[in-house]
Amino acid sequence: FAIGNEAAIKIFSIVKTNTDSGIFKAIQEASVEALTNSDKYVSAQNDSIWKKRRDVLVKGLNELGWKLVPPKATFYIWAPVPKDYTSMEFCAEVLEKCGIIIVPGNGYGPAGEGYFRAAITVDEKRIKEAIARLKKAGIRYLA
Repeated sequence: FAIGNEAAIKIFSIVKTNTDSGIFKAIQEASVEALTNSDKYVSAQNDSIWKKRRDVLVKGLNELGWKLVPPKATFYIWAPVPKDYTSMEFCAEVLEKCGIIIVPGNGYGPAGEGYFRAAITVDEKRIKEAIARLKKAGIRYLA
C-alpha cells in the first residue's frame, strides 16, 4: 500500500491501521445525530403507526367476538382461544383455514395455555386482510 523508508512505512502502517479500524467517521457522526435527535422525528410517527395497527387488529378481533383491551406497551396482542380448543389446536386451524400464523401461548410456558399471540409487525392492509380471512373462515371467539 506504500513504498518508502522502512521506519516511516512502519509508523505509517500503525496510523493507517488505527484510521482504518472502526466505522467510517462520517457514519459515526450521522449515527450520533440520529441517536441524539431522532425522537422529535421518529417517536411520534412510530407511535402513530403502532397504535393504528394495534387498533385495527383489536377492533377486528372484537368484531369476531373477543373482548380485548388494546395493550399500551407492546406490539403483540394476547387473546384467549375459543372454548374447546387448546392453544395449538386453534393456531393450527387458523393456519390451515386462513393461512395466518399466530403463536400458541403454551410455547411461553404452562400459563400461556388457552391463549394465542399475534404480532402487529405488518402493515394495516395485511392486518385487515387477516381479519377478513378469519371472518370468511368462520373463525369466532365463543367463550
